[in-house]
Amino acid sequence: MAVVSGEGLVRYASPAARRIFGDPAGQQFDGLFPADQRALVRAWLADVAGGEADRTVYFETSITSGRRERRVELRATNLLGDPAVAGIAVHAAEVTERWELAAALSERAFRDPLTNLPNRALLLDRLEQLRVGGDGSGAGFGLIFLDLDLFKAVNDRFGHHVGDEVLRAVGGRMLHEVRPEMTVARLGGDEFGVLVPNAGDEEALVVAERLLQVIGEPVTLASGEQVSVTACAGVATGRSAGAGMLRKADMAMYTAKASGRNRVVAYDGSIQRQERQRVARLQQLDELRRENADLARQVRTDPMTRMPNYLSYEERLDELDGEAREGTAYSLLFCDIDNFGAYNKAWGERAGDETLQTVARTLDQRLRKGDAIYRRGGEEFVIVLPSTDATAAAQLAERLRRSVEELRRPHDAAPGTPFVTLSIGVATFDPGRHAGARDVEDDADRAMVEAKKAGRNTVA
Repeated sequence: MAVVSGEGLVRYASPAARRIFGDPAGQQFDGLFPADQRALVRAWLADVAGGEADRTVYFETSITSGRRERRVELRATNLLGDPAVAGIAVHAAEVTERWELAAALSERAFRDPLTNLPNRALLLDRLEQLRVGGDGSGAGFGLIFLDLDLFKAVNDRFGHHVGDEVLRAVGGRMLHEVRPEMTVARLGGDEFGVLVPNAGDEEALVVAERLLQVIGEPVTLASGEQVSVTACAGVATGRSAGAGMLRKADMAMYTAKASGRNRVVAYDGSIQRQERQRVARLQQLDELRRENADLARQVRTDPMTRMPNYLSYEERLDELDGEAREGTAYSLLFCDIDNFGAYNKAWGERAGDETLQTVARTLDQRLRKGDAIYRRGGEEFVIVLPSTDATAAAQLAERLRRSVEELRRPHDAAPGTPFVTLSIGVATFDPGRHAGARDVEDDADRAMVEAKKAGRNTVA
């Protein structure tokens, strides 16, 4: 702590204060700080002295100790009216480590870790500063958006570690080529941006052409091998910078890509029109894809139960043949609602439709993850059980049979069937007996018929 008089003179300094300021007793308090900070310190002290008694005011500033800048947090309380103190009590705490950590985190947030260039966030921040305040000269700005040509081929051929080496080399060359006031940033992947202040169309284009030249020079790898890359660049200029300029440069770059490799294109109104047309075409294609996907789902979905239909099941059978060749066991369950024809006659087709929906939903809810149910047609359903042996398939089939019986859905349209029930046939792929999924399907169908013969509401 230090006690400072109303005139700014240090009257007392504690040992802790002396560790920060040396021996400040008898000196003007503001003289302990760098020249560019003294006016701020004097204004802060005057604010404390002119305020209410016991009022505490915080202030953070820097001091220089040797060659190192140290950050200090000051907290001052007006005790001029207290006879025991008759001054301003200043508590000082060094916060250099906290300040350096915050600065390092800020630097990391705005730096690309691979190339150590500014990143997209910093470039956008500087564009926003130009948009809001400019530099007062009224001159325009240029922005160059660069994308390396066929860079994926470099990664695929040499590996990502070589691709990273090339990106670092390209970034370093670009930084070395431009003026100090320009900003070279890595935007992500193989994309770079260059902000050119105080530049019109001609100068920005010249910078872009020069950058393509240095990028095109072979890169000598650590292994001694050489790799050559090229780039396309889009250039946008104007007097009103901002994120909109980046979009314009991006559009110009894609126009350059469409024209070939190693090219520069400047943005103009025609590119905007072309971009609108391109976006409209993409939207139309997306709409067509969605419509086609909807049609594909409709074709493969049973409209009554909203379950996959027989066409989906046929496609799944083809997949099962492939899984069987890899040695994966599977089972099929053929399910048939008992005496459903009589049920429809007695209760009507609407009630029959509701029963089909209820049974399908009940079965689907009790399947395991990875299992799938399909409506085979009429009152028949087929269930595919991947990676399931005969014992597990029979146990699951019994649980499914009971779940339908427990619905207690009235039937009474045929002898011995007071409620809606299900007969289920089970078959498991056996490489010694089955040549493919069709053979398993035939066995499951025969087993379902046997279940019917055994008195219905059974598993066979």
